[in-house]
Amino acid sequence: MLLIVLIWTPTQARLIEPTASASEAVDAFGTLLTSGKVSALKRWFPDDGKIRVRLVQFGSEQGALRSGQLLVILKRFFERGAVDAFKIETVEESDSIAIVSAMLQLQTTSGTRDSVRLHLSFQWSGDRWVVREFREARPSK
Repeated sequence: MLLIVLIWTPTQARLIEPTASASEAVDAFGTLLTSGKVSALKRWFPDDGKIRVRLVQFGSEQGALRSGQLLVILKRFFERGAVDAFKIETVEESDSIAIVSAMLQLQTTSGTRDSVRLHLSFQWSGDRWVVREFREARPSK
């Protein structure tokens, strides 16, 4: 008889499934950004509608993009860049919306290090939290 035991840690679970708690969802999304696993981010983006973006280091796009478009941009960024740190500064949440401000430490596509503030908004979409806004800004001095 062969017995197979699978060990599932909370961190691994967060990487795969968005959670019911907005704070946990934000933490899990940040973990994915620092891992650079763009394919895993797909689950965090909406199936329909668009995501409002303002990109500085991840790209140069502004406006509203479909999930697939943003995934392509992030994939291009992670081919030469990286998110070294994702530090949540604030999370304001209600039953269906979470507004987040986080500081990111990046290795840019040109090889330099930079800090950016990332503003995210998440919306509860029936069975998961999805990103509806992804905006970069320069940190205030």
